[in-house]
Amino acid sequence: MGWGSLREQFRSRFNKGDYIDTEEKEEWLNCEQAYKQIIDFGEYKVGKTENEEYELLKDNTLVSAFSEALMEEGRILFPLSHGMLLEISESGARKILTPEKAELCGLIAAEGSLYPYERKVHNQIFFHSADMEIIERHIELFKKVYGVTPHIYQGKGEFIAGIKNKEAYYDLREIGVKTGPYRYHVPIEHLDEKGSKAYLKGFSQETGVLYNMGNMPLNFE
Repeated sequence: MGWGSLREQFRSRFNKGDYIDTEEKEEWLNCEQAYKQIIDFGEYKVGKTENEEYELLKDNTLVSAFSEALMEEGRILFPLSHGMLLEISESGARKILTPEKAELCGLIAAEGSLYPYERKVHNQIFFHSADMEIIERHIELFKKVYGVTPHIYQGKGEFIAGIKNKEAYYDLREIGVKTGPYRYHVPIEHLDEKGSKAYLKGFSQETGVLYNMGNMPLNFE
């Protein structure tokens, strides 16, 4: 299969993005696996195998294999679990949030909370809002990212979406989405341009205030 047909395959699968053309290099012949195509990002390379898998190599050593990939200008994205993507570019490799997870983190940073041990409550995640549409958006995003649905409770003058889920709790805590009462961490290290916009969308739709990444409010780490 040539370059043109591969390009059309990605366009039809994702309806966006493009394949990154590269020229074949002598050192690729040292790889044990024969590839249809290889995309060169310097330290990292991605090879497409005969059985339609994408193999990630670092210094020509296999790191991992993926069944799907999204090509964009200057990078390739591999889907991971719980709303994460592995981004490979000439800058290296990093894990980034999908726009859905970034928006969810923005919502939780604004009006959410994580409860590990208080009042014998373990691994609970809560989100508060007086606006039912925002509560429903939180639930929609949470289900899309973690595959589970928070419950809705009626509070005093507000609605509460809550769920007890160990896996989601530790995932959010590792990101640092909430670092204490009224304190949060903006996960800039895991945000690309789309993720940054989605995070701010989540944060601002609950607070009613739009910030930029260089002018966030106080009390964040």
